[in-house]
Amino acid sequence: INIHPTKTEIKFRDDRAVYAIVHAAVRRALGRFNIAPSLDFEPEPALIAAFSGDLPRPAT
Repeated sequence: INIHPTKTEIKFRDDRAVYAIVHAAVRRALGRFNIAPSLDFEPEPALIAAFSGDLPRPAT
């Protein structure tokens, strides 16, 4: 770790390893306590049609 007293930036020698460790810890914490909300809703037919490309073409 390289920390300078007047700067607000910390540099790690292996930033990918730090990212992987933090990412895994956050995923484990969120999964353990079921913090992430779940949505229960009926799909909107117009949205399904829009994403599948089944919408009628506008008149030209």
